[in-house]
Amino acid sequence: MENDEAGRRRIMLICAYCGHHDVDGDELLEIDFKQEQIMYICRKCNKENLMKMKTSPSSYPRIRIR
Repeated sequence: MENDEAGRRRIMLICAYCGHHDVDGDELLEIDFKQEQIMYICRKCNKENLMKMKTSPSSYPRIRIR
């Protein structure tokens, strides 16, 4: 995996539908802890890639707003 200008590792997202490798550096990856899912919309085919993070019991942190 290649590093960017700031010396950080870049994230590569691969579309499950068209196989497009998104490595432009400004891709959007949404992590929703409340619904326990990760979502990415492919820039090439515009389809939604969704991954559920269901665990039993849930081991993901709960973020609360007061």
